Amino acid sequence: MMLNEKDLDLMIDEMMSDLLDVKVESVICSSQCYSQKAGLRIFPICIESHLYALETKLRAHLDAFCIQCTQVNHVSLYTISLGDRDEIMDECFTIISEFDKRVLELYQQYREILTPHFTREQWCKQNTLSVTEQKINF
Repeated sequence: MMLNEKDLDLMIDEMMSDLLDVKVESVICSSQCYSQKAGLRIFPICIESHLYALETKLRAHLDAFCIQCTQVNHVSLYTISLGDRDEIMDECFTIISEFDKRVLELYQQYREILTPHFTREQWCKQNTLSVTEQKINF
């Protein structure tokens, strides 16, 4: 039996209504971006490494649940089942909280190196990790 276009659209809408996109955006400050000379680092790579490790932890968590992932630059869309939403998002927010705490700890720990280039507020704006839910538009 062949489905007409209307029936096919209804079937697709029904399948898609059980899915949700989780949008991940990350910005992690690279010391090379603030260097006056190519290849020169103005602060230790371990600062970036701590933050990239938490970003990777978030992406690995979403990868474990996602049906599909699309990435462009610093933005990724992870398609997940609506039934797993609460569990997935709770862990995402836990990781983001850990990331935000680490950003502040790193600023405090490396304050002497970072203050010539950033205020605390600027440092926090230059290092962000976030997730938002998006309805899938088909």
